[in-house]
Amino acid sequence: MLDLPAEAASAVSGIWVATTKADHIFVAPGAAGLLRVNIVLHEVSHMLLGHGKVGGDVEEAMRRLLGLSVTGMAARSRYETVEERDAEKLATLILTRAHTPPEGGDEGLRKIGKTFGYDLGGDDA
Repeated sequence: MLDLPAEAASAVSGIWVATTKADHIFVAPGAAGLLRVNIVLHEVSHMLLGHGKVGGDVEEAMRRLLGLSVTGMAARSRYETVEERDAEKLATLILTRAHTPPEGGDEGLRKIGKTFGYDLGGDDA
């Protein structure tokens, strides 16, 4: 995860950029705690749902800006498109599930929570 440049952070809270070698998630620098987790999950949801296919002008612009060959991209904003709403729904479902582990606990969910700085209880032994 990388911080969004200040110019971009005023328009969107998160951006996922897929390249031929890796996926990159940029998050607004002021986002912390559960908001930051939700933004990251929103961007991961775009990946899982197969959103953000780009080409032509967008790919060329990103290649110039980042020096990377961009193959996909999505930004978390006002949820004006079906893709944005679907990504937000999936992110909310994942976060809700992670926030309420099954009785007896789920070590995997606790480790994911800890990765994002969110304590779901239990031991990480």
